[in-house]
Formats: sequence, C-alpha cells, structure tokens
Amino acid sequence: SASYDVRGLLVADTVSDWLLIDATLRELPLTSTYQYDDWGEQYSVTGPDKVTQVTQSNPILKTVRSWVQSSDATPLISGMSEVKTNTFGKSEWSKALDASGGMVSQIDYVYDGLGRCIQEIDPMRQSTLFSYDARSRLVKTTLPDRTVVEKDYAGHSTEALPISIRVKAADAPDATLLGEQSYDGLDRQTHIKVGPRTTRYLYDGGQMQIDRLITPGNRTIHYEYQLGLTDQPVRTIADDEQADFTYDSATASISSSQNSHSRSEFDYDLFGQLKRERRIESGQTWETVFSTSMGGRQLGRLDASGLKTAYEYDPQGRVKSVKQGQLQADFDYSSLGQLNWTITTDLSRGHTLKTTVGYDDQGREIERTVELQGHETHRISQTWRRDGKLLTRHLQAEERSLLDERFEYDIRGRLHVHTCGGDCLPQDRYGNPIQQQCFYFDALDNITKVNSTFVDGSSDEATFYFASGDPGDPTQLQRIDHTHTAYPPSVSLKYDLEGNLVRDENAQQLAYDSQSRLLSVTTVEDVAAGQYRYDAHNHLVAVQQAEQHETLRFYQGERLATLVQDSKTTSFLYDGANPLGQQVVGDEPQTLLFMSDAKQTILAESQAEQLRTAVYSAYGERSPNSDLRSLLGFNGEVRDEISGWYLLGRGYRAYNPTLMRFHSPDSLSPFGAGGLNPYVYCLGDPIGLVDPTGHMSRGLFLGLNIAGLVLGIIGTVATGGLVAPALSAQFAAFAVAQTAGVAAVVTGGIGIYTPDLQAKKVLGGISTAVGIVSLLAGVATIATGSSKWFGKGANMAGSDDLTSPAPLENYFVKRSIPKAKLTPAQVQKVEGISASSQTDISADFGKTFATQSTQTDSLQPGIGSLGSGKPQPPPNPNPFLDGIRAGVTLRKTTAGSSSQLTGPTNELAAFFTGIQPGRKTPFSVKGILKKTEGIRAQQTSMIGEKPRVPGAQSFF
Repeated sequence: SASYDVRGLLVADTVSDWLLIDATLRELPLTSTYQYDDWGEQYSVTGPDKVTQVTQSNPILKTVRSWVQSSDATPLISGMSEVKTNTFGKSEWSKALDASGGMVSQIDYVYDGLGRCIQEIDPMRQSTLFSYDARSRLVKTTLPDRTVVEKDYAGHSTEALPISIRVKAADAPDATLLGEQSYDGLDRQTHIKVGPRTTRYLYDGGQMQIDRLITPGNRTIHYEYQLGLTDQPVRTIADDEQADFTYDSATASISSSQNSHSRSEFDYDLFGQLKRERRIESGQTWETVFSTSMGGRQLGRLDASGLKTAYEYDPQGRVKSVKQGQLQADFDYSSLGQLNWTITTDLSRGHTLKTTVGYDDQGREIERTVELQGHETHRISQTWRRDGKLLTRHLQAEERSLLDERFEYDIRGRLHVHTCGGDCLPQDRYGNPIQQQCFYFDALDNITKVNSTFVDGSSDEATFYFASGDPGDPTQLQRIDHTHTAYPPSVSLKYDLEGNLVRDENAQQLAYDSQSRLLSVTTVEDVAAGQYRYDAHNHLVAVQQAEQHETLRFYQGERLATLVQDSKTTSFLYDGANPLGQQVVGDEPQTLLFMSDAKQTILAESQAEQLRTAVYSAYGERSPNSDLRSLLGFNGEVRDEISGWYLLGRGYRAYNPTLMRFHSPDSLSPFGAGGLNPYVYCLGDPIGLVDPTGHMSRGLFLGLNIAGLVLGIIGTVATGGLVAPALSAQFAAFAVAQTAGVAAVVTGGIGIYTPDLQAKKVLGGISTAVGIVSLLAGVATIATGSSKWFGKGANMAGSDDLTSPAPLENYFVKRSIPKAKLTPAQVQKVEGISASSQTDISADFGKTFATQSTQTDSLQPGIGSLGSGKPQPPPNPNPFLDGIRAGVTLRKTTAGSSSQLTGPTNELAAFFTGIQPGRKTPFSVKGILKKTEGIRAQQTSMIGEKPRVPGAQSFF
C-alpha cells in the first residue's frame, strides 16, 4: 500500500513479506516514510527500522550533505558526508564528516578541459596522476610512489582494447613488460601472454562464444552450447575430465551438473528460489532442503544429516534469532540499525557467549567485548587512520594485555610495519615470538624483503627473489633466503607450465589437473599427505588426509556449512560470514562456541569449561602452539589440516600464509580485474582486506563496496581467480572491468561506477573459460543483483560475505528514493556520494584502495542474503553482453528515446528513467527527470530487480 500528499508525492508505503512458519502463513508488513522540502525535494527517508537517511542539497554551492540518524529524542548521527560537484557534474571534492560536522577526511579531484580527472589527492594527501590519449582512453597512471603504469591499445579499434601493459618503478631505468594480448576483427580476444605463459582462444566461425581454450601447458578445453536455450556451456571437455550441465527448458535455470565424481541436482519453487539441492555419489544421495519466504527471507534449512536450521525475524524484518541443533544465536540492534550484540548459546549445557560491538560515528567498529561464562571478559579496541586504514588493535583480558598491535603503511597503502606487544605474541612456524615485522614491496606489489624481530633479540631477514629475464614472470616467486639459524638458509620453489606451484617451501610436491585444481600433496618422503576432489562447478567437495577416510564438504555461500566423514557430521553456524559455533550431530559434548574479531578470525573456542586460543601473524599464519580443534581460522576461513593453507573460494585457490601469496596465478592479470600481480594476496594489506572467495578482496567493513573504490591494474579489488559467468550487469561492472572507464567516488562506503562494457564483452568471453565452472554455484547473490554491495548487518538470514542466497534489490536506493520523484540532487548523490570523473580513471590504473576514502557505513543492513539462492551455471566463455560497447553498466532503453547520458550521475538517472546511457554526449539530468516526472513505475526500476511473479510482493 502507498500514501501520497496533496502534491502527489509519496509519503509512506508498506510492502509485506509472507512467512510460512509451522504451517501458518504470517504477514510481515514493512513501512517506509518520506519527507520533502518546500520545493518538493525529498530530503529524508525513514525505513522499517526507524533509521532515517537525510540529504541536504545546496544548489547554489553545488554541495550535497547526507547522513543517517536514529529516531531517538536526541538523534544519533552516523556516516555524515559532503560532496561538491563541478560544472561537469563530477566531484570536485568529497569529505567524510563526524557527527558534529567536523571534517574527518577529504579527497580532491582535478580535471582537464574535457572533464577527465587528471589528478586525485587522497585523504593522506598523496597524489595520483592520470593521462589519456585522443580517444580519452587511460594510457598512463603515475602512482604516489612515482611508479608509472602504461597501456597500449589495439590500432584497429577505437575501443579500449589493451594489447600491452608496462610498469616502470621510480628508480628503474626501463619499464617492465607484464603482458601482451591480441584481438581479431570482431574484437574477440585471441591470445594473452604473461611472462612465459600463453593462453589461446579459438572460435567457431563468427560465434562470439569460445569454442576451445588452449592453456599455457598446451592442454585443450572444449565448450559446447545450446544457444537456443542459454549462452552458458552445456558441456566442457578437458583432457582429463568432462562436465555436463542441463537447464530448465522454460527458465534456463541450471537443473543439474555432473562430472566423473558426482552429480548435483537443483529444484526451484514458483518464485525461482532454490528449494532442494542434491548431491549424488556412488549411489548415495545427500539432500538439503530450503524454506524461503515470498520476499526471499530464508526461513529454514534441513541438511542431509537431519539437522534443522530455523530463522526468526523481528518486526523490522531483521534476523532476531537462529537455531541450529544444539546452537542458538540471538541478535539485538541499535537505534541506528547496527548490530549491537550477539548471544550464542550451547543449549545442551546452557553456556553462553555474548559479543557486544561499538562503533564510531563513521560506522567503523572501535570496540568489541566478549563475555564468556566462567572466563575473563575479553575486549578488542581499534583505532583508525583518516583514510580508513586500521591503525591499532588491542586485545585484553580484563586489564591484562594479550596482544597490542600497531600498523604502519607505505605510500601506496600496503602494510609496512606490524608491531606487537603483550602476553600472547604471534609466533613464526618455528615458535619464535614475533615482536615486529617490516615488509618491503616492489612496484608490482611483490614482497621483496621481510625483517622479523623476535622477543629474544634475534632477527631474521628474509629476501625474496623473482623470475627475471625474457620470458620470465617478474611476479613469480623463485627463492627465499633467510638469515636466522632456525630457518633453512635458502628455499627454492618450482612451478608448472600453467604457473601453479608444484614444489612448496617444505619441498612438498603438489599436483594439479588440466584446470589447475589442486589434486594432491606429497611429502618430501614421497608419502601422500592429502588428496582433493571437485564437482563440475570446480568446488572442493572432498578431502582425504593421509590414510584417513574421505571427508565430504558442503557449503552455504562461500562458507563451509557441513563436513561428513563416515557417520560423523559436523555443522557450522554463522551470522552471515561471521562464524558463531560448531557442533557434531549426535555428540553434544563436542559443541564449540567461537570468539572472533572484526575480521571473523577465530581467536578462541569454548568447549564446556575449556577455552582454547589461537594467535595469527599479519598474513594469517597460525602460531604452532595453537590448540584449536575447529578447522576455521584466519578471517573465518577453512584452514587445511594437511598443509596449513587456506583453500579459498570453496577450495579452488590455495593461499599460503607462510609465503604470503597464492599458489596459482590469476587469469585476469595483468590486464583485468586480477590486477598487476597475479599471485598477490589482498593487495599487500592483509589487515584491512579479506578475500573470502580467493578471487576478490574486500574491505574490512566495506563489504563489496571497495569495488566501487578502485578497480584496475594497481590496487584492483580482485586479487585473483576468475569471475563467475552469470554475474549481473551491476557486478560485472566492477568485477570484470578490464579497460578504462570503471571507477567510483566513495564517501560513506558506497561507490558509483561507470564501467566500460567493451571490457565485459572481452572478459565475458575469456575470464570464465579458463577452467572455473562457476565461482558461486549454489547461490545467486551476484547472479541476480547487486544489493549486497551496500553494507553488512545481521538483519537477514544467511547474510554472507560475497555470495549469499537470493539478494534483495539495492537497499539504499529502495529505502531512499523509492516511488518518489527524483530530483537532480538526489540523482547526483547516493548516500553522500556524488558522481565524479574518477569514473573515468580508476579502473585501469587506480592505486590501492587504501589511498581512497574508506569511511564506512555499517548502518546499512546486510543486504541480500535471503533464501537459499540458485546455483550458478558453468563458466560462460561467451562475451559478456555481446554487441554493447563502452560506457555504462546497463543499457536500458525506452521506446522513442535515443539520448545518451554522460557519467555516473546520469547513469544512475538512467537506471530509473530507462533512457539509454552512454558517455559521448552530455545531457541534462534535470531535463531527463522532467520528461519522466510522474512515471513512477519507471523510476522504481531498481538495480538488480528481478522480474515480478504475478501476485508476488517485492520485499521492499
């Protein structure tokens, strides 16, 4: 229902979700209210949680100030920001402000006469310079440390088709060639060469989908299609494996997948949400059943062991509690909508663990208190730099200091110094307590030296050597030399033709299949340490350790949900990406409660009266004296028992915390979203970034919003791996950006991006054809929308890190300007973010996101993790959005309209008006809005909105 005032402006609306609980259909009405000024400009929106988003626009000064406030008698204010636009409609500066309006940080932009950003000055007052060619393609970026990144483009096209990329350090006489690639007359990529590795792509006639991919090791992967139904492959044939995929003839949703190891089947309800998922192996079937509301809220899950997970929601539609077997978690929220506390209970013993979180007025976590029955109260306090980098972190038990950490960063935002104090210092692999570590980087983000100082006064200087000469890969680590007597004097590494590590620092032998998936690890004594098995989607589904029986793995989103070994079933309980507890079905004494920090790292586990702890180095190496029994560890990820590595992204890509890098290269490097360095972890900042997928880093409290900060060669958000084939256009805008044109302005943690669709055309045809058969199978967050990009909170069941089931539409847009008339000021800003010509520059050669403003907004509820979600199809080597050229994320057209829009401001307007966007011809936003005034149906076309089912209600 909706209410309007005498001017015809929407003042309130109520949208209902329907929850089927215990055979009873319950209505969940959610009401939002809207207020306007005397000119009919909407200046506030109050959501169902009574949190108000306020916007103040000054058309004279061309500024927009926005913040979020509570409904208290004396309102609490958070996330205040202010943006000033220039005559191009792009940001001249953007500020993050405290609750009283005082400046916290500022980013400044300088433009040329064509409205292209030529300089950016970040909150730490470091400058990045940009240069363009005559076609406005970014050709050179000079980073704060004077590193220069240059690109050349294909001569046959005016599109941004890069054919080479070079990097020149400030003190280097010559530039280093990182990669070369080529295109045919249809702009299809035909080959890419990185160091000694050359990958080739072959096509069938004029078909845009890849027919064959030939790897650097001369292995061939063939793709078959049923183009009348879907452009996703129906079969992939590699040298050592064939995978088959079937799709529903009516909806084209994937219905089954199969390889030589297992078969997966998927059933959906009338609303297109996953209802059942089955895995069939050796005649045995494991089935998981999902229960989801009409609005996409996950109500329950029943796994193969019979363990039931049930969710309960409060009147505001947020998760109130979740119960899973012997574990229960209850949640409480502040008047600003932030998660206030979580109480996790072991129901079998009545033990509880309460975690209370405090935030600053930028929405960043500054304090975490953990209270566990029978044990000391633990507190974690944090302080931040003005650019959003973590400055200090202090763990205490009562008044006793356990671990006091301080962090320093280099000019490019990479972790330079990590200093530790307290009673529980991190230890290296040989048990030496670490007092300080200094990390040194080259221009390519390689760690070239680490100086470690230990408590006993001794030290180690580790020097890293990389491949050199032609055709060596300058990012491939070859040798490490140490000076400490506890370390081997020198460690040599070895790689296969695909660039995968085959001999590690312990002289273990690693074996891979044709798609670079880790198959086995063999010790130096030639003893099999472990074997790994995958499904048709390239997900790790089974691990066998030494002579033990095989352990099956089941996932929810990117997180491990269940382990099955013989008759033993172990299940994990999460609040989104945050692990809360673990239990063994039918064995109540084995139930664990987890104590974690803001990065979801497991610091301790409680089992009955016992408390077991763990400490980690800056890059996640667990101290050898840790006695945790859970597999979860650094950043809440699964730690491989065999090797100590983290097999990220459902087990596809191995991260080694000892080497501080990935074992396998990113196929999207160096031209695409993988960044300059295909092996780097978290862009050199493991403190402020996490990487739950093994493919895409994200900020500590930004969720996926850092994708709006910077995408590109330097400091790309993606740190490795491939992009899912069925990504939504919105996510593809930043996840597969390959050429100039993707960027964002961020003040308050939300970015606006303007991608180059030629990039997607190329990457859509290449990225997913290199062996990944679905980055995100089993979930549909990215496949169906971009709603999760705008925040995290425990307000929805299943709220996950990168890939949660069934997302809602963009929450901010939904709650800030739904169904109401849009004004130019409102189009120009989204939660304090005005469009900036940073959108012209960040994608290709942007610097590390750390140099951007990273003020966060923790107030936005965890968008999108509703329902069980859909499984993803296999890799789509089909060019993404074929035929669409550079300029924008989406091209929505309205009959009779052919006007083109310029920049993210007008692109956002295009989302609502349906007018076709572009980047060539400037166009008045106000004129567009006048034409669309009163066409509210079009104005409510939200980002990522799915087609409506007759009779169904949208959540918001």
